Amino acid sequence: MKNKKLIIYVHGWNSHKKARKAVLIADQLKSNVDFEVCSLTLHHHPREAINQLTEIIEIERKNREVCLIGSSLGGYF
Repeated sequence: MKNKKLIIYVHGWNSHKKARKAVLIADQLKSNVDFEVCSLTLHHHPREAINQLTEIIEIERKNREVCLIGSSLGGYF
């Protein structure tokens, strides 16, 4: 069985992993067997948030394709 592609939702400033957009995206893609959606609550400081994302991406991309969806300020990361 092939690994599901990982979609990481990067939220905007002062948002969190359970924000409306994150939930809507996860709901829309949950029936697609090729994707797993991950939404994180990132650090409020941009440099720390980028470090968090970089670490996760480096680990995950060894085993599967990783895609990013950025919302608002999360799109700048």
